[in-house]
Amino acid sequence: NPNLEEIRTKAIESSTVNLKSNLALTTINSLIIDHFKANEYDYTLSVFMPECGLKISEVKSFLI
Repeated sequence: NPNLEEIRTKAIESSTVNLKSNLALTTINSLIIDHFKANEYDYTLSVFMPECGLKISEVKSFLI
């Protein structure tokens, strides 16, 4: 069935795009969190973390 194959192809492409965009979003959020930490913006960080949906264990730190 050609329609089924087309649906499968679109689903695979969509999941690849979502994975890449999630990685980009997580990276950007991690950079922002590093900025907040480096500048001791504790209140801002306490608001941002729940808003972006990340847990501290999921944050990739770029601070050296």
